[in-house]
Amino acid sequence: MEKRDIKILMILIIAITASFTWLALSLSTGQLSTITIPLDVSVDSVIGINTDTDALHFGKIPPGQRGERSFALDQDYPFAVAISIIPEGSIGPWTNISSSTVLLWPHQPQNVTITVRVPGDIPPGNYTGILRITTYRPLIFPFLSREQG
Repeated sequence: MEKRDIKILMILIIAITASFTWLALSLSTGQLSTITIPLDVSVDSVIGINTDTDALHFGKIPPGQRGERSFALDQDYPFAVAISIIPEGSIGPWTNISSSTVLLWPHQPQNVTITVRVPGDIPPGNYTGILRITTYRPLIFPFLSREQG
């Protein structure tokens, strides 16, 4: 190989490396936001309904029974978003989430169901917690289509 060919090859290698570095950084992961939604349940011997929309209220649930609430997740970033949903607080251990991690594409909502199962040996009272919802920008390779995600 001539010196000129070697220089051209080196320039091409540097350009390709710089392109892949830029691509990797532009698709890098990172936390976008975290929100918390209050959760509460009143354990009592009767069933009661709470339709307030300021939190996920489960109303009155007898010991040994369960309550469910559903909501839709949607996002409008121009890229897919990974979502993590974690229950915390005194009712956290009683809480089951239908999808605790979700890959959400723009404008393609997904439903999530939250189920609180009150243990049979819990005394009457008010129990609270939060639902921590964190969004991340995941590393998605350019060849991954919406159908594959």
